[in-house]
Amino acid sequence: MRLLHSLALICAVCVPGAVEARQDGGRVGEAPPPLVTDRPDQTESSTVVPSGLVQVEAGLAHLEDVERGAEVTSDGFAEMLVRVGLGRRFELRAGFAGFRLLEEGETGGDAVREEGFGAASLGLKVGLVEERGLRPQIALIAGTILPGGAGTFSSEGFDPFLRAAASHTLSERLSLAYNLGAAWLTEEDETGDEDTLSVLLGTVALGIGATDRLGFFVELFGESGLSDESEFSSADAGLTWLLLDNVQLDLASGVGLSTSADDWFAGLGVSFRLPR
Repeated sequence: MRLLHSLALICAVCVPGAVEARQDGGRVGEAPPPLVTDRPDQTESSTVVPSGLVQVEAGLAHLEDVERGAEVTSDGFAEMLVRVGLGRRFELRAGFAGFRLLEEGETGGDAVREEGFGAASLGLKVGLVEERGLRPQIALIAGTILPGGAGTFSSEGFDPFLRAAASHTLSERLSLAYNLGAAWLTEEDETGDEDTLSVLLGTVALGIGATDRLGFFVELFGESGLSDESEFSSADAGLTWLLLDNVQLDLASGVGLSTSADDWFAGLGVSFRLPR
């Protein structure tokens, strides 16, 4: 499969120096650890939120796709991930897909509009090893999408996922990170029965630190069905701006590289960490 042949080229942006971040909350009077987020790219960072801190990452998303005369437009509002540092190596993760707006129809014709809230998710990230020499920093993420949300935007089942995240510091201004994982999705077939689809996913991205507060990334990502022949691949790029030591703004946009991928997509967001 083309995606599997490309996994060596697939990752997530890792803010330069993030692999050296402290995994505790720091002592009084010490500078807080760097803010490392899991957005706006498609891959999760290998860094765990420091113990005792809460990190909120939220944003908006838009995508468009035209295929065989059909046009799809989708918008997501208040997409959110809350990450809570539980210790040196653990973080609790709670996600919410936000409010969804979907329009489908023939190109140039009337569109059918659906709206509602998406599903929530719950997971855990575990820091396994720190970067040393050629060995990357590695973390493991496990969780599940929860039943709930509007029918169009939720499978109404538990859909588990598992992902390994790794990152390398290439230089003072360059970093490389990559994810490899799997997800099990509940879908309804043509007869109305529920099937579980197994999907392999991968990402790869290069992070570029232009300044201490401004960063850029370029990324490849995709997935391939293990229980069917479906697959897609896409590319995106974006930037992050550290407005304050604990507040970051982001912007990203991308295009589909395969016919089954969305034609183009974009998003913007904000991330902040409490209490500092």
